[in-house]
Amino acid sequence: MFEFSFTTQSVARGGIPQRVTRPTFEKMIGTIGRHRAADKASAGWFAAPFGGTGKRSADNALRWPIVRLDVDAMPPGAPVPDWFDRLSGISHETHSSTPEAPRLRGIFETNRPITRDESLLIGAALTADMLEEFGPAVVVDPSTFRPEQPCFLPPTWAEIRRHEGAPLDADL
Repeated sequence: MFEFSFTTQSVARGGIPQRVTRPTFEKMIGTIGRHRAADKASAGWFAAPFGGTGKRSADNALRWPIVRLDVDAMPPGAPVPDWFDRLSGISHETHSSTPEAPRLRGIFETNRPITRDESLLIGAALTADMLEEFGPAVVVDPSTFRPEQPCFLPPTWAEIRRHEGAPLDADL
């Protein structure tokens, strides 16, 4: 088995990035869920753990068993969260989401720690699957597939939905 390490930065903790390790995916998402903010300006972020100099960069991003996916546009009421149920992960509305223009973040478990390149490939495959299912009305932001990309922690007002499907298979 493997651990779930990630880097997080919290405005409340003085803005100093910290590496956090949790023994399971459940513990990792619990940590993410406990560090929420009312607005984007005060929200912390999380990304892959970093090696080397510790600086947040593509070269320093270490393997981690996570793929993140941001849906930047979807019709109100689109069943995207139901589609996520086939995966092991969570989803929540982002700080930029509104009832008229919903935005959604998915954080999904993989079956093993993956490289940056593997994350990009898995993200592209997920995007293709979503386009096939929902058409062009659903727009995915590919930047979140980059493990070094910071993703804001969930807003306090957003429901965090647990998806109980299978971890993404990094070897397909």
